[in-house]
Amino acid sequence: MVFATQPVDDHQLSPILLRHAPRDRWVTLPPLYEPAVERWVRKHSSDVPLQVEQLQSAVVIDRLTRALYRKGNGHPLHLHYTLKAMQERQFVFTEETIEALPGCPHGSVPISLAITGHRCLSRPTTSPDSTDS
Repeated sequence: MVFATQPVDDHQLSPILLRHAPRDRWVTLPPLYEPAVERWVRKHSSDVPLQVEQLQSAVVIDRLTRALYRKGNGHPLHLHYTLKAMQERQFVFTEETIEALPGCPHGSVPISLAITGHRCLSRPTTSPDSTDS
């Protein structure tokens, strides 16, 4: 499998890749649903500067989830880059700081993959509820 984070012109790709994984066999990964974003927030809560009582607050987790979902439309890469940006800038992880960050261009982060050598795979085998990012 080859994972790509944004579309590129065919001339920028290896001819071998295009021969073995033509673009018409590529699959676009769906965004995460809001419950999956909540699980992602809970999974990464130890990576953000929150107080212990905030980490256990369903209200705080819900607010962070909704802010991240609104900002990145459930795209796993947007979640990853938002967390990274906030850590690098040492921002406090709040609904307000998430809202203040720039959003995805055109409302999404294109996430595509080319399936190589697997004729039986015509769709993603993971559900949009997956949190493996």
